[in-house]
Amino acid sequence: MLIIKGVNVLPSSVEAVVRANPKLTGEYRLVVDRIEHLDVLTVEVEKTAGYKGDLKVLEGIIQRDIKAVLGITPKVAVYEDGTLPRETHKAKRIVDKRKNVWK
Repeated sequence: MLIIKGVNVLPSSVEAVVRANPKLTGEYRLVVDRIEHLDVLTVEVEKTAGYKGDLKVLEGIIQRDIKAVLGITPKVAVYEDGTLPRETHKAKRIVDKRKNVWK
């Protein structure tokens, strides 16, 4: 679980949104960074190989759906199919780039 802008963010909640969208492969990664003392969540997803629509529209749809579930608006980055790493065992879904958070 992550705490972003005072909201508990469960990766499983994001996963449910990502896997429910047929335009996405279901692969995702959460990237947390701190910019000027504020935590910023970026959700990285992969579009299906057959999706030929506008990526900005797809980003907006995903952003809206995640906000409806979490209550916060994340940044969304859409990548080509196969861009995010595939894991044979437990996938590393969270990348925390914040410095000095756990001290």
